[in-house]
Amino acid sequence: MTNRDFKQGISAETLSVPETAAYLNVSVETVRRLLLEGQIYGFRLSRKKVRIYKTSVVQYLDEQQSAPTYDYRVQRRLREKRRQKARQFRRMPPATGRPPATGRPPATGRPRPAKAAARGATARTEQAS
Repeated sequence: MTNRDFKQGISAETLSVPETAAYLNVSVETVRRLLLEGQIYGFRLSRKKVRIYKTSVVQYLDEQQSAPTYDYRVQRRLREKRRQKARQFRRMPPATGRPPATGRPPATGRPRPAKAAARGATARTEQAS
């Protein structure tokens, strides 16, 4: 078997990524995603060239046709549940281990500058008298 015969044998049993995309009527990116997810099978000829087995593409199409139809009501319900969880998550305070901020500065144990100034003023008035 010559190299040419071998290549013709490969091309008869396999498809390139663009050929698979045209066969499945999807984009090239979708074909690559299907390969990464393991839903269709292939092999790499070189760094850039990938060949996909026709049998795996046909098997994928059979699985898609026998799969249950898309139920919009169920999907809408699931989407609403996800949105509800996201809303609840947004309302939760950050998990820092501290109580939520009340708008007042935390107590430091030191006198505030206004009180210290007031004490100093009263001390000065007592000294002056």
